[in-house]
Amino acid sequence: MICCGVAKLLVLITFLGIELVSSMDTTCKYKFYPGYTNTTVCDHIYEEENGWWLPEAYIYNAKCACLTIPTDSDSANCIREFLHRRLLDPQIYTEEFKLKMAGLKRHYLRDSDKLSDPYHRFILDKFTPLIYQDHFDAYKQCCCTGTPAFYDSWKAVATIKSPNCLTVKYSIIIFGKCKGSGW
Repeated sequence: MICCGVAKLLVLITFLGIELVSSMDTTCKYKFYPGYTNTTVCDHIYEEENGWWLPEAYIYNAKCACLTIPTDSDSANCIREFLHRRLLDPQIYTEEFKLKMAGLKRHYLRDSDKLSDPYHRFILDKFTPLIYQDHFDAYKQCCCTGTPAFYDSWKAVATIKSPNCLTVKYSIIIFGKCKGSGW
């Protein structure tokens, strides 16, 4: 009786077009394997190593994402390492870029009229396109079948600190899944 029930379920699944196995290209090779399999790197990447120039909201949101994507996923581990190495890439994040961002950040943190500060504009015009492209490339290089969240959401990621890490986790699940199900 169980075998017949299973057979009916498989027929229904086939009829509805539900995939039991990911349709990901099996020829995909992870850019970084095994990647960062431990989340202890998250503080180091975003606060200790790059906190001097990264926007505060991005530091928090990126660290939350780093901590909450699974450690038992080859794609997530690859993404952690990919994004870290991208921040260290002097062709993308030049020393001049980092120094300019750090200077604007210092001024912004001291200034009482924060809305008129060019720091916010620099983040939106110069930094956001880079982090969006970083994540787009990371998904591609780390065998994700999905894509990162839509571009405008990255403006918020870079400028608005999320209420908590759980919000970041579910935002990734809803708007920027790596695979068809799960995260």
